[in-house]
Amino acid sequence: MSQQDEEHEVTSLVTPQFSLLVAAVMLFCAWYYGGHMAELKFNGRAAAGEIVRIEVPEQDDDDKDSRNIGPFYAVVAFKDESGAEHKFRDSKATMRPDKYQVGEKLQVLYRQEDPAATAMVDRGMEMWKIPGIFGAFGLLFLLSALARMQGGNRAV
Repeated sequence: MSQQDEEHEVTSLVTPQFSLLVAAVMLFCAWYYGGHMAELKFNGRAAAGEIVRIEVPEQDDDDKDSRNIGPFYAVVAFKDESGAEHKFRDSKATMRPDKYQVGEKLQVLYRQEDPAATAMVDRGMEMWKIPGIFGAFGLLFLLSALARMQGGNRAV
């Protein structure tokens, strides 16, 4: 088998159809997560929040020192427009215990219909990182698939 045949065999493992499938999944994820962020950012409510405690999830180890290795989650309290107080655990964890400080002030976004379940910390542009990564890779896979499909239609 020649080197050219081996290269063709390897590149044919990832077909344009597979690349289109991966692109569709990634673009869907970008749309889903980006849509959720956009809905909260543009249609949700904003409130001042405060970190009230730091949580470390229970661990199965009998080793007491394992509680100090993370992950650490901030528990945030905020008041909605009606004045009712809500608490939620931030979905973004850190491995550094000094990342969050009890009493630290931050901005919270939430939907008025269900403040506690929809609340999230407003991190500005950082909120768009995950949808942006999914979108960028989805577009790369899409462009790659289209280029390979176009190349396959040329007469040899």
